[in-house]
Amino acid sequence: MSNKHATAGLIRALACAVVALMLAACGGGGGTKNTVTSTGGTTGTGDTVTTTVATPVAMQYLASDPTVIYAAGSPGVTRSGVSFRVLDALGQPIAGISVQLQLLDTTSGASLQNAAGDGTLRLVSDAEGRVTAGVLAGTVPGVIRVRASVVNLALVTAVSQELTVAVGRPVQRAMSLSRSVQNIEGDTLDGNETILSIALADRNGNPVPDGTRVNFVSDVGVLTPASCLTTEGTSRCSVTLRAQGTRNANGRVTIVAYTPGEEDFTDLNGNSRWDAGETFTDLGQAFRDDNANNTYDPGEFFVPRTGASTCAGGLLGRPNTCDGTWGEADLRAQTVVVFSTTFANFGTRTGSAAQGFIRFTIADRKGNNMPFGSAITVAVRPPSTGTSACRAETFPTTISNQLEPTEVLVRLFECSAIDSLDVSIRTPNGSQTSDGYSPD
Repeated sequence: MSNKHATAGLIRALACAVVALMLAACGGGGGTKNTVTSTGGTTGTGDTVTTTVATPVAMQYLASDPTVIYAAGSPGVTRSGVSFRVLDALGQPIAGISVQLQLLDTTSGASLQNAAGDGTLRLVSDAEGRVTAGVLAGTVPGVIRVRASVVNLALVTAVSQELTVAVGRPVQRAMSLSRSVQNIEGDTLDGNETILSIALADRNGNPVPDGTRVNFVSDVGVLTPASCLTTEGTSRCSVTLRAQGTRNANGRVTIVAYTPGEEDFTDLNGNSRWDAGETFTDLGQAFRDDNANNTYDPGEFFVPRTGASTCAGGLLGRPNTCDGTWGEADLRAQTVVVFSTTFANFGTRTGSAAQGFIRFTIADRKGNNMPFGSAITVAVRPPSTGTSACRAETFPTTISNQLEPTEVLVRLFECSAIDSLDVSIRTPNGSQTSDGYSPD
């Protein structure tokens, strides 16, 4: 062999040795090995270098990101990345392994991104032993699972956890509006606030996409902001109602929240979509029921939407504003907040010292509850002559979070006709109203 050929062979051998070391490093630390042979070029001596890489013994499901996607044609993300990792006998990741991925649930119409004609996808594990397949939602909501298997080693396999495909659009029956405080001290005081929170879900009880907008309208006060967007997969968002401006004579504030969604229907055949003949709730134009009579009255706020079909109306919408077909509609939810007065009215007393109690109601000056958190106290007034062992205590001791007036029970201990009581209520602002009672 000439020096020239010898030198070339040595160079090829060294190159192959470097490749072998790199493969070994990627393959991890030991376990069963596969044989890999590197051969020199088509000319020369045909020198070869043989090395080994780790044999896959396990497939590990890592994650689906995100875990909820939305049916094709719905708002929201319609793709998820489902990841697996190939491991050797020591639990170390292995690079360069061919992995086949396949959907196990096909009724939803979902697919693997860039899949072959048979619906499978082959990928090669990266330096961390990882493969990630894109899963595209179909038109039908449900769950999706993906199976990953090492090519030619079918027993080295794993199945993903369920990936949820949601409808995406909210429905009326799953919409809820709540208040952090129902009765705030706001009749004469500006600036006091309560938080209004909306909760949504699709017809299968799944969250709606982040960024779903909900609008709010109130008859008095100010809403900041006037709308909100669902975030962080919570299917919820909030705005603030602040006391200011004109107040209603009855002290009550009416708020309606509305957002586009789909009408509820009865899925008789279980195919997760509306079919002709299935009953549905035809929603008319959403409105704010300011006088709480469960029907639209001229002058009340409403959301314009095309529709002239006959429908009963009520809180389901303005009369005869339905469209007669299943589909999109403005969902709505309404609530009431009280702007309570600062000073109270004490109701008529019942009970006596002989009975061991007296009972009465405390209301604000407009007949609603006093501000939430107002303190209720009772003090025994010493008789003009002599002494008394009379003691008294109230239940509750604070005004509850509710619209209607609070019933107060004063328990009496060792009290008689010579004793008298002073009952007081102090609002969060510090204003106090007091009234005197004889326990007999």
